Amino acid sequence: MNAIISGRAEIALWEENGTLFRLPWGAEQPVKCAPAPLGFFFGDATDLQFLPNLTLDETRRKLDEAVNCADALHGALMALDPELSFELRLEVSDTLNELLADCTVCDYVRGVLFARPLTADSDIEGALRAARAAEAKPLFEFWQSVRTFQPIIEQVWLAWQALDDALFRPPVERDELRAKLVRAGQFAALVQAIHDEKFGQFFITISLNREFKPHQQVIRQWTESFRNTSSRALALVPDDDAQWAAYDEKGQTERVHVVFTRVEKQKAAIVEAMRARNWRRVEDYIADLVTDQMQSGGVEFVVKSLCDLATEAKALGLHNLQLQLSEQSVKLNPNDVQVFTHRADALLSLGRLDEALSAYEQTIAQFPDNVVAQTGRAEVLKAQGHLNEALTAYDEVIANFPIDAFYLTGRAEVLKALGRLDEALSAYEQTIAQFPDNVVAQTGRAEVLKALGRLDEALSAYEQIITQFPQNVVARSGRAEVLKALGRLDEALSAYEEVIADFPIDAFSLSGQAEILKALGRLDEALAAYEQIITQFPQEVVARNGRAEVLKALGRLDEALSAYEQIITQFPQDVVARSGRAEVLKALGRLDEALSAYEQIITQFPQNVVA
Repeated sequence: MNAIISGRAEIALWEENGTLFRLPWGAEQPVKCAPAPLGFFFGDATDLQFLPNLTLDETRRKLDEAVNCADALHGALMALDPELSFELRLEVSDTLNELLADCTVCDYVRGVLFARPLTADSDIEGALRAARAAEAKPLFEFWQSVRTFQPIIEQVWLAWQALDDALFRPPVERDELRAKLVRAGQFAALVQAIHDEKFGQFFITISLNREFKPHQQVIRQWTESFRNTSSRALALVPDDDAQWAAYDEKGQTERVHVVFTRVEKQKAAIVEAMRARNWRRVEDYIADLVTDQMQSGGVEFVVKSLCDLATEAKALGLHNLQLQLSEQSVKLNPNDVQVFTHRADALLSLGRLDEALSAYEQTIAQFPDNVVAQTGRAEVLKAQGHLNEALTAYDEVIANFPIDAFYLTGRAEVLKALGRLDEALSAYEQTIAQFPDNVVAQTGRAEVLKALGRLDEALSAYEQIITQFPQNVVARSGRAEVLKALGRLDEALSAYEEVIADFPIDAFSLSGQAEILKALGRLDEALAAYEQIITQFPQEVVARNGRAEVLKALGRLDEALSAYEQIITQFPQDVVARSGRAEVLKALGRLDEALSAYEQIITQFPQNVVA
């Protein structure tokens, strides 16, 4: 059966018993079609092959081959294009190296590139660097040969251009014959023969080729000037393996830069998808990142990227995703301490305190000198209400590791939670003396001043922090809280609205705004605000407690009780929810149950003054 095939158009026409079929590349079966001009099927493609006596399987194989040839030629031209980024040329080089492993494809591309000299804007040096950076030695050697043979290619091309038009039947025979010679690799064969000084062998071979017998006069005149030419006279550039090493350092440096840039772009896209809460895209992008980095850098680099993304997820309040990323990192590299601390921190953020404590203690057992795990353990003890143990843990860290503002502020926070406010204030001020630019210590001091009832000083402290750190959301939210404590509720609400305008996904500020609405008696608005926060941040326990409190204030006591019990189920260590539940039981007149609930809280959290 007869077939017409185009790799550029990615289609074949196949005829069987007078019936015409269309076979798109990649299709399982051909589709019957009506006869039409070739342009209808192939557009402006110029690589048509007319092949007789092909079966359907042979047609499919020839079409695959033609598409690979067209793709490889396109890739070669991209690799030579100085307008394209090195990153793209590097990726093209990886694919091109694979395609050229097929001898038929390699011969086709070589035949085209050897048929005329490279244009002035072709960047052969860039193509060589990209091949070297891709560690594609066969492709590197291919580009070396293209560069090496340029003087001969130019001579052969000029000889063809110099042929008298009278040798051809106008108007298109010159172009048709050249296209046939290129496709048959005869330009490349002549270039190679001149280089190897085997012109006679080339001439005999082409003279015996039936396809070109009618054109012997053209071929004789075209090649006449090369009969006695020595390749040495054409000033060839040596084709030396040492060139591979010469391109190593620059190529590898560029490859590292390209890989780094690509990874940073992928991570930025993942973070953007996190912000949009587009979970399918997050999952797909992370899978692509892991696959790419496994190939380009290995497990160590994959884990580093996953830990970076876990940090971003934490900052966005996406603690389930933070846990998922850290657990994936643990599976990939169980010998990296960072992945364990990320996992434990995610468990802490999720309120899974017993698991978090266990995770930190396991990390300490495996990495006893890791200060992050030691301080993480202290943080969990603090969150569990084991404040004296937390204080001891921080004291041990401070005694055993170099002084760091993080440990000092953590210890001061525990003192504040213990109600030892004067000591906490002193601790924060000592930290500020040692680390004057530490904003955590400054905001901690302001918070203690507020807790001491020194509200004007607290407001002044927050405003000083905001002057120095205008984008610090903690200070701006803290100022709003002090305004609320001063009874300046409208100003407080306005302050929170300004924070939310700049930080629309800050859960603390959103909860603060809802709290002000509640304090203003705008309970329906407060309830709606809390429910919106919970939708956006399902793990945000402050918002959940706030919603339950509003339900109680609205007199919807059964709903409030149910809300508190759901919080306790999900966050069993949350003392606010436990105290809130006891308060609702009291309001419902279920006093024995309320008393029992308060006593359980006091047993578990003996320092809790509310209980």
